[in-house]
Amino acid sequence: MLVCCSPPTTYAERIIGMRVDPAYLYESHFKSAGVTGAQSAARLIVRDAKQMGVNRIFFYVYNSQFGAFYPTDYPDTVVEAGLGKQDILKHLLKEADENKIRVVAVTPINNFFTAWRTHPKWRLHLFGKYNITPVGSHYILSAWNPQFNRWVMGLLEDLIKRYPLLQGVEIVEPQIDPHWQLASVIKKKFLNNRSPHTNGEDFIHYHARGLTQLLGRAGALLHRNNKQFFISQSWTANSKGKLIKAGKIKESSGFDFSAILNLPPQQRPDYLIVELIWQQWRVTHKKRIFNPQWTLSAVRQCQKKISAKVKLIAHVEITPWGNIIPSAKEFKQTLRLALKANRSGISFYDYSQLKKMALRITFSQLIQGL
Repeated sequence: MLVCCSPPTTYAERIIGMRVDPAYLYESHFKSAGVTGAQSAARLIVRDAKQMGVNRIFFYVYNSQFGAFYPTDYPDTVVEAGLGKQDILKHLLKEADENKIRVVAVTPINNFFTAWRTHPKWRLHLFGKYNITPVGSHYILSAWNPQFNRWVMGLLEDLIKRYPLLQGVEIVEPQIDPHWQLASVIKKKFLNNRSPHTNGEDFIHYHARGLTQLLGRAGALLHRNNKQFFISQSWTANSKGKLIKAGKIKESSGFDFSAILNLPPQQRPDYLIVELIWQQWRVTHKKRIFNPQWTLSAVRQCQKKISAKVKLIAHVEITPWGNIIPSAKEFKQTLRLALKANRSGISFYDYSQLKKMALRITFSQLIQGL
């Protein structure tokens, strides 16, 4: 029986998801809290999650540059030298299972530095010959490369076989152009966006289709192994507070919301996690309409756009953006409005920032009266 065919989530069963990036567990506020290694870190994370009322931990298991936060000998990977070698994922799963909290592994699908460095032919290229210079920590690999396809499907299978207690896997922000630059570069440098390399399609649509198919293969693999499939992505807002059309996101970043929602049921994600971060668009557009209250409108807009084919998880953050630093009051209001608008649930980023701020959240209180 496919996990993707599970019945709708009831009001009481909504996902309350906390994001944990283990790269931040080395910061001083965790040492002050008694973290000395993987086991003590896992115990602290689960204790705090339980006190808050969190029922899902979204744990970042693979960092493109630092490697896996779990021991693996899978080809063309590296294991993070500290908590990864100590197998923090194993300790986290044990603690969470004992406390009836589920864990979802968060990983990229086409952004892996070691594979990018080792296999130049796997890289995303303009028309098969023009190298794309990585921007920041994004080392984008081509979904059309069959060797890369086999490698990344093997990596996912290796993860879920090693850790059967995982509820599922989230593919985090899959795209071919994380900074929305390729489309403009192509228009400036090439009079003809089409070439034999892309089978007559323009570059963006060709690679968007490849990325959608890669995600579908990941979904099929996870569902065959009775794991839930999550995809997270940001949805851009215009200066008036409206979410832009999905087609615009496809043309700019290569992520095709519409095609992903219309994948066959066995390939389709169970949950679509959409990032709706008011402070991000407040900085971009310099408009005060972007505030915690905007979250309510944004979630409802998103619900209409994605239909009922997948469940929506509304993702919010306490992350400072430029000179916009959400207060504790604003963050709690944002969480409450996201919960009010969406019965399937929410996720928030991230645990480390809450710990650093000594901010206590009790979801049972936030949900009261909704």
